[in-house]
Amino acid sequence: MTDHWGQVGALFKEIAPICSQYDSKGANLHFVSHGGYFLVQMRSDGTDNNTSAIFQNVQPDGLCHLGRRLKYILDDYIQFYIRWLKGEDVGSDPKPLSIVVITAGAMDDHILQPLMRTAIGLDILRAPLFQVGVHFFHVKNEEIWGLKELYCMAERFKFRPIVGTEQRVQWTAHALLETVRNSVGMSVNSENKRSKSNSVFEYDSGPSEMDTT
Repeated sequence: MTDHWGQVGALFKEIAPICSQYDSKGANLHFVSHGGYFLVQMRSDGTDNNTSAIFQNVQPDGLCHLGRRLKYILDDYIQFYIRWLKGEDVGSDPKPLSIVVITAGAMDDHILQPLMRTAIGLDILRAPLFQVGVHFFHVKNEEIWGLKELYCMAERFKFRPIVGTEQRVQWTAHALLETVRNSVGMSVNSENKRSKSNSVFEYDSGPSEMDTT
């Protein structure tokens, strides 16, 4: 990832103001090698307040435990969602969560387990199909190890396909976010079809959900 750090930083600087158009709180920026996360918001003049400084101060370092980081984010969200379902005072309704993962593909743990556990957990909770989506982009537009297996298991065991990926995507903020929007749109359509059929475990999880070629 080191060779692509400047490119990724410039890309996120473009993404941040677009995210703020949809969520006034901005975007949470997580790094695999950093323990916490950064909240990137917008100034009144429409510019981001700290993206450039963040990418200068945080550098790729050490092992890539992407699975562990995804587990931390997803488990935290699921616990929040459960508390909301139980009627606890959580401050606000849980907004749908979209995670954009930008990776160079070199991982030192497995991403399959936290993604599959989250998908099955959302099924058990009967959450809308658009409640959580994880969207992967490889800096070299290569296939990401583990996602094809996850997609096949979702097909076989009939749990929701919460993962999306797109190869050969243009590396611009609008192109990446358009891919995410299309994926969310398909999840909304699948949720509408499922609601009409009154089936909790009926999904339209065909090849359009994920490019595995």
